[in-house]
Amino acid sequence: MFEVKYKTQYIDINLLKVHPENPRLIKDVPFQKLCESIKENPEYFETRPIICDINYVIWAGNQRYRAGKEIGLIKVPAVILDLPEKKLREIMVRDNVQNGEWDFDLLSSHFEIPELEMFGVDMASFGVFEEKETVNHQMVECPKCKNVFGTKGNFKKNTPLSPTEPSL
Repeated sequence: MFEVKYKTQYIDINLLKVHPENPRLIKDVPFQKLCESIKENPEYFETRPIICDINYVIWAGNQRYRAGKEIGLIKVPAVILDLPEKKLREIMVRDNVQNGEWDFDLLSSHFEIPELEMFGVDMASFGVFEEKETVNHQMVECPKCKNVFGTKGNFKKNTPLSPTEPSL
């Protein structure tokens, strides 16, 4: 049975310290997307709190911390762990590893491409996209599978959107 030993608490952001050997960095547009994500959906931040040691050094969530500072948060969700350094280092790496892969067909049947990009999904991982203009619609074509994607999540093999479909 899984036993919860640690509890998320809100900590003054100024007490926290960036880990000097943090192996992950988010810059530019992806960093701005992270900031927007935290502003627009603070519940997500609560589900992925910062993990720090008893000295308030951040082992997981350095970029979430930076984003919190950037958007002016005073307190951030954090879990304080009193663990050996080896275990903390493992947590640091596990927090930054992205496992698995997307089922693009399933994902695209529920979301529009601009939404996915806003959520931070790397559309390049599905192939390099070229924008195509039709009379009233913006289209995106995947060069790998030749699927044409409309602005409203229509994913049809080389078929443009219907003329009644709204475009962005």
